[in-house]
Amino acid sequence: MLQRIGSAVLMAAATAMSLVLCAAGTADAAPRAQRVATVYEHANYQGASIDLYADECVFVSSQRNLPSAWNDRISSIQMHQPCAMVVFEHSGIAGASTWFWASQNGLGPWNDRISSYAFSK
Repeated sequence: MLQRIGSAVLMAAATAMSLVLCAAGTADAAPRAQRVATVYEHANYQGASIDLYADECVFVSSQRNLPSAWNDRISSIQMHQPCAMVVFEHSGIAGASTWFWASQNGLGPWNDRISSYAFSK
């Protein structure tokens, strides 16, 4: 009787452990947000900055509004991933837009004009 209970407990423990390991493997396979760009309040990557993250460089899943404190405040962009960044003059990815495929130490006519963005490959 004791031997039967011991093996039942051992089997239950093994089953529980395999469920935990399978769940951990699934979670590890999920995309993780990565730093794609850093935006700066002044040209030449100067002044205050914030990092922009995305799970992947796919336009639909990476659309974001800038935090309200950063609306119309960006003057340079440093790219950290091989993605393109499309920026928009209004929140909700609306209004005029332009694309940046590399870091920009100055934004020309887009200086202090960006309200939302997305990343793409």
